[in-house]
Amino acid sequence: MLTSWAGRLALGLALGALWRAGHRYAAAPLPGLVSWPVVRATALAFCRRDRAAAPAPAVAAAYERRVATSVQLVARYVGTRLPQPLDKVHVLSRAGWIEANLVGLRQLLDPLADASRAGEPKSVGNHASSGATQMLLSLQLGVLLGFLARRVLGQYDLALLGSEPVVQGRLYFVEANIAALEQRLGLPAEDFRLWIALHETTHAFEFEAHPWLREHLAGLLRRYLQSLGPDVLSWRPTRAGQWAMLARLAGNALQSRYVVEIVMSPEQREVFRAVQAAMAVLEGFSNHVMDRVGAGLIADYPDLRARFERRLTERGLLERLAQQLTGLHVKLEQYVLGERFVNAVVERLGIAGANLLLSGPSALPTLDELHEPQSWLARVPGAAP
Repeated sequence: MLTSWAGRLALGLALGALWRAGHRYAAAPLPGLVSWPVVRATALAFCRRDRAAAPAPAVAAAYERRVATSVQLVARYVGTRLPQPLDKVHVLSRAGWIEANLVGLRQLLDPLADASRAGEPKSVGNHASSGATQMLLSLQLGVLLGFLARRVLGQYDLALLGSEPVVQGRLYFVEANIAALEQRLGLPAEDFRLWIALHETTHAFEFEAHPWLREHLAGLLRRYLQSLGPDVLSWRPTRAGQWAMLARLAGNALQSRYVVEIVMSPEQREVFRAVQAAMAVLEGFSNHVMDRVGAGLIADYPDLRARFERRLTERGLLERLAQQLTGLHVKLEQYVLGERFVNAVVERLGIAGANLLLSGPSALPTLDELHEPQSWLARVPGAAP
């Protein structure tokens, strides 16, 4: 599985909404959103039997060469240049990938907890409910990280929130997972690794050649943080309040595309959907580039892609259940939806149409437009063929 910044952002929004909903009923002070020692220990438990050592320097150097090749190939196809060299390339063990993502997740989730606690009255009460919620989310996040650590192939990592502006991301490659999948599917070793590098390098082009994109997503996140504060402890478990809450949740359920939206306010749901749509477009754009460039570069490319995609559909019962519980099935659906949308745009307008998607916030499609590309073509200036 390829993964990126987008999964982390969507996960943060979802956990924030669930945590906030769980504390509507509590009069006790809120703990942190998650317990990071629990998250780390749970995630690393998945790697206890993983005896793979950290990748050798020669392995890292080979990935640096693949990324450098990918930069040239992507620039030639999309007609865009990076403003600075893409030189932050890291080859990680599974445990190393977990540690790297814990840093980014703390930058994302700790502000969510701070925003949700802001302005809450100090009170004395039973901490069992709030502590149980924290433990549940900590275990959920730890299991998700551990699950991904054994499946992630590559990742483009760009911090959305931080004390200093970040204009350059990091590329991660988990060689143990790449090697295991290559052997299991009988894939050509070098072609497969170059294909993965193409995908992650395209993410770098999306953000670093279009600086507005990071600020746009950071703005959505700040808006989400602000929406958490005013709702603090506004509900009390009276009989009338119970019926009102049930009615609101039922109404949300009728309007929700994803289960987690049921516990969101209208504003939170709007932000969440905007993030989901952006995720789909950016993953779809990257898949499109990986597909078009790879087809002209890799011998027997259709067979490589067919074998890889067959792996995504041939899941055992346990893995399918894990995907449902962690929401990964939604991300896989977004890959398909986003790529179908970008391909439709390129078919009508060429690669210039796909570049138009990255021209500014108003050019990003909504979730509804992702299902109906023609409505996006009709709405966005310059998109009409």
